[in-house]
Amino acid sequence: QGRRLMDLNLPPFDPAREEKPYRRQNCTDQYDAAALGHHALDAGMFDAFDSDDMEGEGKTEYNAGVVAYERGDLNEAAAQLMKALSKAPDAGPARNNLAIVLFQQGEREAALSQFERLIRSEGGHHPNVLRNYSVALWLCEKVKEALGHLERASELAPDDAELYFLRSRLHDQLGEREKVIECMRKAVEVDPENPAAHDNMGLVLQGAGLLDEAIESFRKAHECEPDNPLPMYNLGQALYAADRNEEAVEALSKHLEMRPDHSCAHYEIGKALSELGKHQEALKHFETYHELEAGDPLGLCSVGTEKMLLSLIHI
Repeated sequence: QGRRLMDLNLPPFDPAREEKPYRRQNCTDQYDAAALGHHALDAGMFDAFDSDDMEGEGKTEYNAGVVAYERGDLNEAAAQLMKALSKAPDAGPARNNLAIVLFQQGEREAALSQFERLIRSEGGHHPNVLRNYSVALWLCEKVKEALGHLERASELAPDDAELYFLRSRLHDQLGEREKVIECMRKAVEVDPENPAAHDNMGLVLQGAGLLDEAIESFRKAHECEPDNPLPMYNLGQALYAADRNEEAVEALSKHLEMRPDHSCAHYEIGKALSELGKHQEALKHFETYHELEAGDPLGLCSVGTEKMLLSLIHI
């Protein structure tokens, strides 16, 4: 007490400094729409067409383009795929992959043009091409247009759970919660053994406040894929939100056995343990969180709060 502000070694206040929320470095629960979209395009590079669809003229250049993309040489990939198309202008796989390469290079308008040309040439009857085009439109923030093409893709491939998942992401961006739930229920219906479908269904239900249903979805995801630590983490979060702290600690402890360096799980289990009055155990997890996320003031604050609670107990 009695120390002056100048004694605290604080940096000078800068009103022009942009304050950004801390982004956790060792956490798996951070949803990133852009990262998801680019990952989906990567998958679309290889999954849109059967491997034997590109045969004959241009095949050698096509293969060289795919190999270049796999090693991260986008310029070489684009050059080889353009050569393939010069020999075989109607080759759908080459044009699909060229569009993806162009998009990943930042040539968005050129990429969309290639997708549109491909869709015209094949009559809009190829669900995976529509899917790839939709993802590109989504990344260009053309959400409603992207959604329309995804709906058409679902009509053509009604048993493709991923299409319903992608549609749910777009509905979520538009704030259409009921349609988000509807799409995820459909994804689970068409692929009931898909752990990702159940896990994402749980996240949607939890976001809607339907905790009991969310908990069951996370349990089902874990049953489908017991070695995947993520559903157990999500289950622990949902149990904590439902004020079922002992069960939350159990679930998060199992998760941490698989992912001991998951910072957010240490923070979540710390909260549950603190609610149960187990402050010494909670403190250990908050200290681990602070070690893993040293730049996050929330960790240091939690450590301080827990030490204060312990000191009160011992007064």
